[in-house]
Amino acid sequence: MIKDVDVEAVSTESFSFFGLLCEVGSMLPVATERPELKAWVEMKHMPIFPPEGLRVDTLERHRFDSQTFVPVAGEDYIAVVCPKTVDGAPDVSAARAFRIPGGTAMQYHRDVWHAHMSVVHGTGLMAVIMKRDFSDADCEFHSLNENAIAVWLNGHLPRGDKK
Repeated sequence: MIKDVDVEAVSTESFSFFGLLCEVGSMLPVATERPELKAWVEMKHMPIFPPEGLRVDTLERHRFDSQTFVPVAGEDYIAVVCPKTVDGAPDVSAARAFRIPGGTAMQYHRDVWHAHMSVVHGTGLMAVIMKRDFSDADCEFHSLNENAIAVWLNGHLPRGDKK
């Protein structure tokens, strides 16, 4: 069954279960259970959010380290997140999607299930900061199979309707 999720405006309170926001003049700590590792900065181009909505089939989490995204080009971006169930799997029924202003950095808490980032428009250039050892422990993926998440930017049409 596909879970429909509308993108909501982000606030410090609404995002606090999943991570932290960092606006101009504030700082974020790098949370880790592996202090011996170096923090790496990776420059990535994030895809543009598709006008027909985004289907999320796979989620990822970083069990031991936080992951920070800094929008270099200042473009709004979309973060799709899920809490975890008692057994640690993503709780797709509680999935949420947030629109984060381009002048705001965002950091996922350790062990938060999330989708790949997308931008509302523009180049999607982001700096991604995370402690890594480049082993399988850095990132765990979970295929949602028939439990995909459909993310809608400006409301959505019932499945099967045409624009």
